Amino acid sequence: MHANQDITYRSRQAQDALATILDIQPRGAASTGGVTREDKVLAMADNYLKLLPNNWSVDRKLHLADRQPLSIFACQEIDRLSVTIRVVRKTCQDLKLAVAGTIILTPALQDALDYLYDARVPPQWVAVGWPSPNISLWMNEVVRRYEQLNSWATTGRPQVYWLPGFFNPQGFLTSVRQEITRSHANEAVPWALDKVEAKTEVRSSEYRPGQDAKSEDLRCEKGEVVIYGLFLEGAMWDKTNKKLKDPLPGDLFRELPMLLISAYNKDAPQTNAAPVKAGAAAGKDKKTKQEYFRCPVYRYPTRTDINWIFDVNLPVSEDDAYWRMRGVCLLGSID
Repeated sequence: MHANQDITYRSRQAQDALATILDIQPRGAASTGGVTREDKVLAMADNYLKLLPNNWSVDRKLHLADRQPLSIFACQEIDRLSVTIRVVRKTCQDLKLAVAGTIILTPALQDALDYLYDARVPPQWVAVGWPSPNISLWMNEVVRRYEQLNSWATTGRPQVYWLPGFFNPQGFLTSVRQEITRSHANEAVPWALDKVEAKTEVRSSEYRPGQDAKSEDLRCEKGEVVIYGLFLEGAMWDKTNKKLKDPLPGDLFRELPMLLISAYNKDAPQTNAAPVKAGAAAGKDKKTKQEYFRCPVYRYPTRTDINWIFDVNLPVSEDDAYWRMRGVCLLGSID
């Protein structure tokens, strides 16, 4: 395996040790710096209440009433994020009342106070949201998810989608397949959804919110979408040769450029190989064939079936086993 894997292993060992230390430290100890635990948590709660959108309501007749699969998906994501925001707001408000003595400090509120003091995400927030190593990253993601969905509802579909910012990224990909299938409904041989599979293409540059992307990177046909926010672990992307290559020493993660999500009909003849000139020798034919690594995409660094989203075929020079032995994958979050 690559030497970077040892760095990853030891980093995770250190994170587990620190998490254990936080779990076993006494909860009722008084602070000696003049600021109590309650004062610190109340300040955090006030800050979070300012970050959260106030009375978020979406006019779904504006851009989400066309009953297209992606519009239905956006409505579902808005509903789930609305629940998350309501739970976070209520917890922060109840903590302020409980510390003031207006309401009872329930066990759930006590847990929330302890977790926020340790800069960790309370369990009741994770239950309606997603896991994260610390509360600052989690709240920033709440704001980013809100901005993406609110912009979608008020100004229309975005040019580039932040895939890790969805509760159900598999549902997003299914909606894309459905829209592409419908776009071929009027052909001589209509596409069937159970015969349609996703395919991908890596674009030339990364996406930066607030900056104009290259027009060729955003180009797509009807039904296709462009996503960003995925990071390579165990490899890096060679923009010159447009294929995977070994990472630099100490470079554990590298952002993948924007990714075009399209689809194809399995019943139609498809090939991932590069075109071969007629009359070429058999040995030369083998050399010109493009190899691909079937790279799994996970929502979080914990690689489980629950966190798996889909697979992406990435061009490589070596065989598939070379990259599998290195544990190469794509992650939606590297924290």
